[in-house]
Amino acid sequence: MNIPPGYDPGLYKYGFDTYITSLPYIPERDLPEWFKEMFPQGIFLLGDVLYVVAGLRSTETIMIFIPLVCGLMVFPLFAVSENISGQRGALISVTIYLLSATQYMLFEYSYLKNIIGIFLILISILLLQKEKYVVAAVIYAALSIYHRPHFLLISIVLLFWLLETRDRKIYFTFIIAAVLMLPFWVQRMELGISMLNGLADVVLNNLRGEASIQGGTFLTFSKYTYLSLPYIAFGLLGFMKMSLNKRREPVFYFTLVTGIMIILKIVFFRRYLATLDIFLIILAGGCIETILTKKRKELQTYRNLILLLIVINGSALVYGQMTENNRFISDRDLRDIEWMATNIGPNGHILTTVYDAPWVLGWGKHPVIAPGLFQWDVYTQAEWAEFLSTSDPQLTVQFVSKYKDEIYIYDSINMSGTELDKYSSKEFQLIRENKGKIYRYAGSVR
Repeated sequence: MNIPPGYDPGLYKYGFDTYITSLPYIPERDLPEWFKEMFPQGIFLLGDVLYVVAGLRSTETIMIFIPLVCGLMVFPLFAVSENISGQRGALISVTIYLLSATQYMLFEYSYLKNIIGIFLILISILLLQKEKYVVAAVIYAALSIYHRPHFLLISIVLLFWLLETRDRKIYFTFIIAAVLMLPFWVQRMELGISMLNGLADVVLNNLRGEASIQGGTFLTFSKYTYLSLPYIAFGLLGFMKMSLNKRREPVFYFTLVTGIMIILKIVFFRRYLATLDIFLIILAGGCIETILTKKRKELQTYRNLILLLIVINGSALVYGQMTENNRFISDRDLRDIEWMATNIGPNGHILTTVYDAPWVLGWGKHPVIAPGLFQWDVYTQAEWAEFLSTSDPQLTVQFVSKYKDEIYIYDSINMSGTELDKYSSKEFQLIRENKGKIYRYAGSVR
């Protein structure tokens, strides 16, 4: 079975399975701290709804729901663009979206939180354009439990929009959203305060010029610039043109704030690139539409050429992404992991590398011990460093024997430099060898 590339699908699967198996209850009290820090509740409550209503289990939700949302994205994108640049500009924006290599990568890597966040942001822009502030409050609250970075984004933009419009009804947007999100946030109040402090530290460190370690796993800015070459110049021209207007669109402030977040390298700033890409696509459609409506002969000569170049270049970049093998694990890796899910007893723990851990967590269906990850890790960083670098079986036995449960060691051989001689003593039994190797630690099991 093919699974999407990227690390997120394994973590999503673990979360969906945890919530579904806890039905009809919500497993808030049983969730580990790392999970609460990484995921708000909304994405998995949605998984519960899809399971109850449509019978979709975790893997089906990942494989079916994500393409569905990406496909539906064209409707709010068209509506927002139409309000800015008319139907022709909206059609151009939708065409660019369908040819965007950045948006394709977001889909390919199954960044579900980001995809839903962008979808809700587009809905919120449409509601702000229509001055539907009460309904916008619902979307605002929803973002707080689906994708916190986009919740932060819309919070800042609403302040700008309040200054732009001077409309007091926006105060009610804040109040209604606060009431709606309170039942979810009150359960994680201490965590929320901790994350705000961490966010402030990241911003201060970046202002001091210190390197950020929380960029997220996505495109670099240079790679994004390359992938968006067919339309980025038109998007920037559209942004500059909109900045000269007396009354600016919400898209202007979303573009401005997102750009600042990327420059300041706010937490997971790389994934903000996909959000910025959407805004530039909207602005590019309006800019190109303006050029096409000009009556000057020299511009009309090149109008079809501009569209043709965008389509050809965009298609080539998307095709290049589609033909690249971006998967981090193979089908043979997945078969090994699924074998462990069915052949390891209920008390078994799986020790593995950071590289393999997300997929083992999602598809292995057992507690996973990995360096610095998950609630089952009891080792220090120094202990992990010694264990990973050693080839001494006795040091390995001392390391693994800290656990009293059955321990299985899985190494996919995807990381170079792994010392497998450490498992050569009688305490370790090689129980499966396919692409990777699976060992059973028998030292503490009688």
